[in-house]
Amino acid sequence: MKPEEQTLQTDRKNYGLTALILMLKGFFMGVADVIPGVSGGTIALIVGIYEELIDTISGYDGQMLGLLFAGKWQALIKRMNLRFLLPLVLGIGAAIFSLASVMTYLLTYHEALTFAVFFGLILGSVVLMSKDLKRTAVSFGFLAAGAVLLFWLVGLLPMETPATLAAFFFSGVVAICAMILPGISGSFILLLLGKYKQIMAVVKSPFADNHIFIILVFAAGAVIGIIGFSKLLKWALKHYHDALFAFLIGMMLGSLRKLWPFSGITNPFSAAALARVGLAFAGLAVILVIHRIEACRAGKSCPLKKKQN
Repeated sequence: MKPEEQTLQTDRKNYGLTALILMLKGFFMGVADVIPGVSGGTIALIVGIYEELIDTISGYDGQMLGLLFAGKWQALIKRMNLRFLLPLVLGIGAAIFSLASVMTYLLTYHEALTFAVFFGLILGSVVLMSKDLKRTAVSFGFLAAGAVLLFWLVGLLPMETPATLAAFFFSGVVAICAMILPGISGSFILLLLGKYKQIMAVVKSPFADNHIFIILVFAAGAVIGIIGFSKLLKWALKHYHDALFAFLIGMMLGSLRKLWPFSGITNPFSAAALARVGLAFAGLAVILVIHRIEACRAGKSCPLKKKQN
């Protein structure tokens, strides 16, 4: 085998593993997106793909249509960063469509236990990401602002919106903007707009009645919203990176109000309380493991690798 062919084969094997990992990350993002109070953007930030995701989506513009009509497929695929985005989107879609019923069941009958897992997951993420936060008054100010904003936002009462295609389009625009912001749950925004149960019902039975049209209209709003909002986020990341990340960490911290799993607990040593504590620690452990795996893959400190003399 020629060296060039061997290199190409190795690259394909490496990409196969990378694509699988991206699908898993997307799957976890999809799971988060169907839970009010948990953001897919939070998961993206946790697993280290947030900035690439924003950079990729914000790059979608009219020039891509030019490449499409010119038949320049390789240039189009590279410009769209499909090697990154396609497996991620497949993972997100697989989670949303396969777990919509499961998550609806868990949130209906085991809400506190489900929230406990994500409470630990997000709390652990806040602790880990805060280690890289610059200890300045400006950073702490933005962190506090993000925390206060989300603490207030998650306390709002749901509103009623009409069940029209225009309302579903608007909901798609607003919800997707929330989904790519760590700490703000797109599902929670849908809940505030009175659209969460309607969207979940549509997703669970996409081919019933006019559900497919609702999905297409909602998706159109989401596409327009995410492309426009990602450009704003990319600009903010470029010019105010540290301040924005402090603000995002604060938003994650403030969102814990929605996920507080100990409501109604009067005896801190009861079986119910201990179960929620245990699941919260399980969520925390998952984050620590993910963080360690990411550190190993990035070539950073890794206890699994032997020190070379």
